[in-house]
Amino acid sequence: MRTRTSRARALTHPRAPAPPCNRSVRSPEQLAVDFEIVKDWQRGLSRTHNQTQRELRVKIDLKWAAVEQLPTERDREEAQIVPDEPWPAAPIRFPKLDTPPIPNFAELKSRGKIVFPKK
Repeated sequence: MRTRTSRARALTHPRAPAPPCNRSVRSPEQLAVDFEIVKDWQRGLSRTHNQTQRELRVKIDLKWAAVEQLPTERDREEAQIVPDEPWPAAPIRFPKLDTPPIPNFAELKSRGKIVFPKK
């Protein structure tokens, strides 16, 4: 366990210099290729971010258009109230594991009598 003086010494001690970045491992051509790859990646991220933001903006605009179409002012005010409590959680459904086995299932399946629907 550190003592108070060792903590203070650790905070005031000059840090060791960072190791030099070894750029000589990669050629300038490879660095240029990497730079283009990163630019394309960033463009893709920006594209998906902008698409998500546009979709959200459309949903918000549709919500406000629907609120404006409500017949009375009281309905419009009630539609703008944000509920404090979250939505009720869906009940957890457990699979039934106590079903009895089907007699002669392997034989019926091998004969083609039991056919599973294809997805």
